[in-house]
Amino acid sequence: NGGVRLWRCISCDLDQYVVDPNKNTCRDCPSGAACDGSSLVGLVAGSTWEADTSDGIYRLRSCPAGYQLINSINNDFVELQQQCSQCTPQLQYIVDPTKHECKDCPVGAVCDGSSLVGAVEGSVWEVDDEL
Repeated sequence: NGGVRLWRCISCDLDQYVVDPNKNTCRDCPSGAACDGSSLVGLVAGSTWEADTSDGIYRLRSCPAGYQLINSINNDFVELQQQCSQCTPQLQYIVDPTKHECKDCPVGAVCDGSSLVGAVEGSVWEVDDEL
C-alpha cells in the first residue's frame, strides 16, 4: 500500500450541483435555481449567482428589477432558500433588490412590481432608506 490513496468519482444527483469536484461535495439545489448534477443555473433571467470555491456553495448575489433577493431567515444565511421572488405587479414595488424587500404600493401611487409613480400629476415620491 505504501501510503497510496485511491480516489473514486461519484455522481451528484440531478437535483444537486458541485462547484469543484476535486475539492467540494455535492450540494442540494437552492429553490431559485435549476441543477443537473454538476452545474447550477438561476431560474430568473438576470439573477447573478457566484460560486464560492472555499466552501463549495453557490450564493445568490443579485436579482433583476421587480424581484426581491431571498437568501436568509432572520439574517441567517439559508442556502436552500436562495431565490429571486417576484414582487406582485400593481400591488407592490421594490427600490433596490439587493437590499430591500417588496413593499405594498402606497395609496396615491401606481406600482408595477419594480417601481412606483405618483397617481396624482406633479406628485413627487422619495426613497426613505429608514423603512
